[in-house]
Amino acid sequence: SYTTDDLVFDWETETPLAVDESIELPQHDLIDKHVGDCTQVYSSGNFTCVQVLFTIKRRLVIT
Repeated sequence: SYTTDDLVFDWETETPLAVDESIELPQHDLIDKHVGDCTQVYSSGNFTCVQVLFTIKRRLVIT
């Protein structure tokens, strides 16, 4: 691992995450997405981290 002295991850400001609308999960809908910074501070240094959170909803098919 590298500390933030050596390596830093950053999301782009304009379009940090692009989702291809033609890609599908068979039984799910993508409701929302959030990008964030999850950089951690330890006694050995700060370690850079980025994260993405997807909110999905299952499609229920009642027959």
